[in-house]
Amino acid sequence: MEALVHTASPTLPYGSVTRWRRFGNDRLYVRSRYGADLGWWDLATDEGHPDHPQFADELEKVVRDWKEREDVPPRTVLREVPAIQSSPQSASETTGPRRAAGFAPAVRTEVAAPADLLANRAGEQLMRREAAEAAAGKQAGRRFVDPEPVESGWSVGAAGEHLVADELRKLAELDPRWGFINSIPVNAKGTDIDHLVIGPGGVFTINTKHHRDANIWVAGDMLMVNGGNTRYVRNARKDAARATARLYVATGMRITTWGMVVPVGAASVTIKESPADVVVVNRRRILSFFQSVPAVLDKSTVLRLFDAARDSRTWLEPDA
Repeated sequence: MEALVHTASPTLPYGSVTRWRRFGNDRLYVRSRYGADLGWWDLATDEGHPDHPQFADELEKVVRDWKEREDVPPRTVLREVPAIQSSPQSASETTGPRRAAGFAPAVRTEVAAPADLLANRAGEQLMRREAAEAAAGKQAGRRFVDPEPVESGWSVGAAGEHLVADELRKLAELDPRWGFINSIPVNAKGTDIDHLVIGPGGVFTINTKHHRDANIWVAGDMLMVNGGNTRYVRNARKDAARATARLYVATGMRITTWGMVVPVGAASVTIKESPADVVVVNRRRILSFFQSVPAVLDKSTVLRLFDAARDSRTWLEPDA
């Protein structure tokens, strides 16, 4: 299976750029000087696609600097990636067979409904919730604004998912037999699966939990954060069961999905006893974990599962 074709990231004053050219695309994937993903720039249309609206200016600045060094005539046209449509109405309005995946796991693309979930950014659903809350607060007529805005829980969660997606991107680049999808919406309430990973080692759902400097202790189904019990193991098991059921409906293939809980930013993760059917792995060990998983699926099975997983219709609830 072919790996992604890209050029090395040059060192720039404001960040770094990776140029990706394949399937007729010509894109720049951009990071800040601190290593955060800012988004990507389409050189064919000269349009920017920030991972978050607040990154738009910084994204444009890095690209402009890159263009000056590459002697590319500047043109500033910036727009946001349109929201992914995953409602039952949008899915039913579109006809025609599913398009073959082509299996380019580390590339985001824009497609018409039914949505290709490969376009979803890490933390997509959390950022939408944050935007909805901000809009609701504005409509409520708040008169005062904090001089130093406090980072919301949604932002913290989205940041954790971005960090996990970075590790999954490394995995896909090192071994393109693995693919992943971020922020899969499973109902109209905004519930999502943080990440789905499919490869020769099987199918895995990841429940990302961002707890900065926390002490995490695991004993079977009990996962405690700073002494407080959580439902993380139960929720990871529920995500895995949902993926197994929905992929079976979409493909007719009976596969087992493993649930994972991935702590991010924790000071310590102590595992006294692993849960029976859920994997708890620190974010920094994701790469080594997937590289060590024995192969259980062949290439055709992986491709078929991934093709179904990236189609938004696969994840609609039966009563939707």
